[in-house]
Amino acid sequence: MRHMILVKLKKDAPDAARFACEIAPLFLRAREIDGVQRVKVTPACITAPNRSDVLIEMELTPEGLRRFDASDIHAEWKRRYADWLESKTIFDCE
Repeated sequence: MRHMILVKLKKDAPDAARFACEIAPLFLRAREIDGVQRVKVTPACITAPNRSDVLIEMELTPEGLRRFDASDIHAEWKRRYADWLESKTIFDCE
């Protein structure tokens, strides 16, 4: 399945490209989790108030998602970066 996190950054956060570069190593570590096959972090190419800034895409199994949600990686994501997020949308599909 695909697990996608669409992020809108606060005005005082780094720009989308810098933010994506900073979080990519953290999310790429998720490939070490059993059930996580692919991870991709993409910054938006257009900056506008009505646009999101970064897309995090993961390809994983339902059990891989449960493992990721319980991982230190997910805890670090929330602890280190939550203050920079204006909003996030999570979407899962086959």
